[in-house]
Amino acid sequence: MIKWKEDDPLARSISQDNCTPNLVYGLANEEGFDRMMAGTNNVPDPFMAHRFFPDARWSMVKLWQLLAKILIQTFCRHGIITLVLDDTLFHRSGRKVEGAAYWRDAIRSAKKNIVYTWGLNLVVLIMQIQPPWGGEHLGLTINMRLHRKNGPTLMELAMEMLNEVCQWMPKRQF
Repeated sequence: MIKWKEDDPLARSISQDNCTPNLVYGLANEEGFDRMMAGTNNVPDPFMAHRFFPDARWSMVKLWQLLAKILIQTFCRHGIITLVLDDTLFHRSGRKVEGAAYWRDAIRSAKKNIVYTWGLNLVVLIMQIQPPWGGEHLGLTINMRLHRKNGPTLMELAMEMLNEVCQWMPKRQF
């Protein structure tokens, strides 16, 4: 179980809403969710959870930092952390999808037949772990960027994410 620190400045700064840390804790922990829905732990009413995502002012960098911190504390307390970078096409259609464009689809393309499709090109930084039950490694996303046409290159976005994670945990080896 993850121990949630009430005085953690990172958790308090994710949103300007004072009950956000309690809601994050409640969503991440069954016991916390029960308390959150009961209206205790500084949450004024149980319907606050329904306004959590649409009404909060999010800082994605701080949210990714909190997620990475929780995942590394839970799955990789000691030793070297293995990171994997990948870019993936997230299929979304419609003119109103911000950041969407025509991208080469690596899955459907072949040497002679290149396929382009509409969607979001995401650069994903993944922490690779060996699950306690054995078997294949699992990849847990700890950072992500949207690659845009005429914007930073894939390598620039990847370096930006790697530098961020190294700054978040300067004492860890990657």
